[in-house]
Amino acid sequence: MSDNVLVETDFLFALRPSDSVHEAALNLLGDSSKSIVRLYISPISSVESSLVMKASGLNDKEISRALKAMEDAIRGYTIPRYPELTLTDLALAAELRDKYGLTFFDSIHVSLALSKRLTYVSNDVRARKTVASEGGKTRPL
Repeated sequence: MSDNVLVETDFLFALRPSDSVHEAALNLLGDSSKSIVRLYISPISSVESSLVMKASGLNDKEISRALKAMEDAIRGYTIPRYPELTLTDLALAAELRDKYGLTFFDSIHVSLALSKRLTYVSNDVRARKTVASEGGKTRPL
């Protein structure tokens, strides 16, 4: 039986060959293509990555090209799943921000991992500790 894992924005940026954890991202995609894991992408990650790219000075054409490249890279290995984001998930995210001091986006990623019972895969130590403290499963990218 495969492990259901949730990845987020750091995974998307790790698809760039220049990223320090690029190899780990490729390994996770390889595991997904072999059905060792079932890959879920936090649906808010595309928004967060778009905002990060915009803030770093990329124009909309460049952002579009980058997002399409991310999607193409992932689909070269697997068909990604995007879990539904509900009002209940956002309410839990607000509680997690209050309790653990998480950022807006990290709180949503963590909320989704917990509510959907997905293993949270990220290099964000604070977010992983939150998942573990709330009884969820986690591992680094």
